[in-house]
Amino acid sequence: MFANTPASACIRKGDPTSYWAIARLILSRGEGQYEAWAGLRDNIGTGKIAFDRIYSENYWQFLQRNPAQSAIFNEGMRSLSAPMTSAVTAAYDWGRFPLIADIGGGIGANWSIFLMRIPPAAGFYSISLMSWREPSPMTG
Repeated sequence: MFANTPASACIRKGDPTSYWAIARLILSRGEGQYEAWAGLRDNIGTGKIAFDRIYSENYWQFLQRNPAQSAIFNEGMRSLSAPMTSAVTAAYDWGRFPLIADIGGGIGANWSIFLMRIPPAAGFYSISLMSWREPSPMTG
């Protein structure tokens, strides 16, 4: 018989401190990341991005077309940064900056912690790479 132990909480779905999503994202076949990591040797040899070669599109396009994988990606990014967000927000006097930018690929799940701790006068700007597109030849 198999059962969860306290040590398995770190990969148990639904636990707020779990790394379940990032483990699934990287270790599950058919989610995109596993296949891309399997192509790392070719990446190094050819200089080309394995994911783009395997799926004929970049990762952000893949996530836009696959909402289930996008949700796992976003949860994985949240789970990776959540343990350090409180320490990062407490470590600096963020209020001294006129503008703070959140630039990343997730959904800004940890941004709310910044918003609670930074004076309302500070400006905020969030850019999600989920909507990133290749620059056109005209715009660079």
